[in-house]
Amino acid sequence: MSQRTEQFEELIIRELSEFFSREVEFPLECLVTLTRVKVSDDLKYATVWLSVLPEKFTGTCLTISGRAVREFQKKLFRKMHTKFIPKINFKVDITEKKAEVVENLINQVKEDESDIN
Repeated sequence: MSQRTEQFEELIIRELSEFFSREVEFPLECLVTLTRVKVSDDLKYATVWLSVLPEKFTGTCLTISGRAVREFQKKLFRKMHTKFIPKINFKVDITEKKAEVVENLINQVKEDESDIN
């Protein structure tokens, strides 16, 4: 990964976080966090992973994010002077869910070991 790509990723997550906090209205009962960004090597595409709590608002928050992305891209284009502004795609970050499953399995193994001893 080039330094320019890394800088683009950092810029997008910083600017998008600020944009979401100031200009996008998510349901009051939920928390949306941008967890990471991956920009393609040609800087034309970016994937942004969101973490949504509680999970029941995931679909709603993805829809809201998708609607707001064009306005964000316009603001980013005005701020930057580059040939391309990446086309942004949102995905749900399931890392925490996977970590919870692994943690539960570890706890289960520990309980099974204590039952054996």
